[in-house]
Amino acid sequence: MQKDIDAGKLTDTKIFTNQQVIDELQSKLDAARIRSFSNPSPANLKAVERAQGDLSNVIRDGECLIKGCVPGKYITPVKK
Repeated sequence: MQKDIDAGKLTDTKIFTNQQVIDELQSKLDAARIRSFSNPSPANLKAVERAQGDLSNVIRDGECLIKGCVPGKYITPVKK
């Protein structure tokens, strides 16, 4: 699928690597920590905890992100 994205066949689709997702979530965690430090509140603390959990899950699972529409020909059903 990445080859077709690079070739311009899937113009509205982008694949974000695991490292790109980690970098984005780390940025969100850093921002949440700054907000929480500047304005301590239960809501800001909860935001930090959620951001930490999101980052931990992505690191643990090796997740990537596909943004846009994925045509059916790129999806292979898995039989149970």
